[in-house]
Amino acid sequence: MTITKITDHVGEAVAQLPEQWKEKPKTVAFLSALVRPWQGVEDAFWQLLVERTLDAAIGAQLDRLGARVGQSRAGYLDDDYRRQIRARIVTNRSRGVPRDLIKIARLIIDDVDARMVIQNYGNAALELRVADAAVDPDLADLLLDFLIDGVAAGVRLVLKTSSDVPAAMFNFTDGPGVGFATRATLQLAEPNLNTKIGSRKQAAIGNAQTLALVSDAGAPNAGTLTDGAAAVFTFKPGTTTVANFETALASSEWLCVMTAGTADTLDAADAMTATLLTGGVAGGKFSSARST
Repeated sequence: MTITKITDHVGEAVAQLPEQWKEKPKTVAFLSALVRPWQGVEDAFWQLLVERTLDAAIGAQLDRLGARVGQSRAGYLDDDYRRQIRARIVTNRSRGVPRDLIKIARLIIDDVDARMVIQNYGNAALELRVADAAVDPDLADLLLDFLIDGVAAGVRLVLKTSSDVPAAMFNFTDGPGVGFATRATLQLAEPNLNTKIGSRKQAAIGNAQTLALVSDAGAPNAGTLTDGAAAVFTFKPGTTTVANFETALASSEWLCVMTAGTADTLDAADAMTATLLTGGVAGGKFSSARST
């Protein structure tokens, strides 16, 4: 809110002169000299009034207002500190009812998309959940400090927030957010291997994972795995078994066995150029909880 001063005592005084005197420069100058000091007094009082309001105060003036309600600046910039002072005023007046707690949360979070949901568990226990907005952990800690002061005595309060954007948050419904993670997978050819493998990495990393199968008569009987984002398994045709292959994947940091194969040994025909695993989806993240 901006308060605008509209008084102009000099202009108003000159406007009150009879028309024949308005053209007299000395008369206008004399009248202006008489009135101008009063304009200066009013300007000073106006500045004193306006710059001490919470809407307009800055710097040290804002610090004084914060001190009056018990809210220190703690290094925050004026706009953030101004919201905290407002929140402190509401906190000081709070009766611990949901309406007061929600108002405190809105002032601290300052996100028009955020939804504040309160669940009453009875037996002096409340949960306030900030939905549809990412909340920095430090900001969540600050909010909890206010809520602790604003909640009724003897009431336990749990604050739930997430530092992730809503699209990355976990959700059991069809609304914003995603569910459990899905691995990128690759079904190896039938009827020889018939092994379904998966990536241990989520989403984009897993979907970029490749596997190559190389037939080499000079390879060790159990075969060898070169692990990584572009994994390579080198096998001895007719000797290396599917079980050897799956054992190697079990110790991999990148790949795992989703479904065991049904064949016995790997043959030269099982060789495969680098092939992409696909279909991985990142899992949603649960909100974190803080409590009094």
